[in-house]
Amino acid sequence: MPGEINSRPFSEHAFDRMQGRGVYPSAVIDTLLYGRQNPGSRPNTTQFHDPVNNITVVTNSITGNVITVRNGPPSNSCAARGVKMNKEKLFELIAGYRNGSLSLDSLCFNAELVLGEIFKENTHLDFSKVINFIYVLEEINALTLDEIRSINEAEKTEIDIQIALIERFVRS
Repeated sequence: MPGEINSRPFSEHAFDRMQGRGVYPSAVIDTLLYGRQNPGSRPNTTQFHDPVNNITVVTNSITGNVITVRNGPPSNSCAARGVKMNKEKLFELIAGYRNGSLSLDSLCFNAELVLGEIFKENTHLDFSKVINFIYVLEEINALTLDEIRSINEAEKTEIDIQIALIERFVRS
């Protein structure tokens, strides 16, 4: 029988899914309040995703009724599309650095922002590895800025290695 949690109507199906999947009512309410909102995969539905708990709550956009609750990202692949777009942005940044239209400083700053977006939507990836790759780039950049000099050949080789590692890791 349908019911309510915190004055929010829930379908019987939603209660069944929560119980069957071990999702607590408080996690559902938090997802509705703070989760990333996306259009649903069906008309008049909205999906809320909580990347921390990795659950998606689907509501009726008109009534607000909770229709279902499931583990994982939204089913219409909004998260997957976002990751793909952000990966493409990252590869464009790297290409800009390689062709000389983007400084190492800009590459580091913008790559961190884009990677943050990728890992928000793809929480199973090991963000710390990529942050370590960027940390090496930032260290080289800081060294050259502090000493007001150009990047030497050894540093250029290390930059190329770190960029290749970022590309390989993000492509996987």
